Amino acid sequence: MVKYDTQAWGAAVAYDRINGRTVGAAPDAVLGGLTNSSLSDARLILNGYVNIAAVKIGGGVIHRKNEGTVRTPPKSDLWYLGASYPLTPAWTLDGHVARLVYKDADNVDSTLVTVKTMYNLSKRTAVYAQIGTIRNDSRTNVSVSSGAPGSNPAMGGSQTGTMVGIRHTF
Repeated sequence: MVKYDTQAWGAAVAYDRINGRTVGAAPDAVLGGLTNSSLSDARLILNGYVNIAAVKIGGGVIHRKNEGTVRTPPKSDLWYLGASYPLTPAWTLDGHVARLVYKDADNVDSTLVTVKTMYNLSKRTAVYAQIGTIRNDSRTNVSVSSGAPGSNPAMGGSQTGTMVGIRHTF
């Protein structure tokens, strides 16, 4: 990883690669279908941000090549863009959009849009609320909540989720 930050802007680049291995005797398992050492799952991450007045805008891309996958195409790009604006010194509003695009496949992409607000009760405690919605192409069913068991929408379906909570830093 290489990263450069200033008060006005910043950028980073990182590369990560997971190599496969031979599966041993039961109950040994290899996640992600990387069942021999010739297979790998690699990610190239590029991102950056800029501060314009009180608004912080950030974005980037995660380029992924997963040779172990069998259910989805092996190459994808996850593009994301977000902004954060302090409404007051204690209250912040954030918005984000992310687009997952698979290479060499039709109708398997997804778009996620989220809006979050956070109010700092103190230096260590905040309350927050978030709403997100995801739209899937006809041949995919990515969940707004990361695909917990039973939470995925029907193929090509949309999904909206909300979250409220209290964050306390120890």
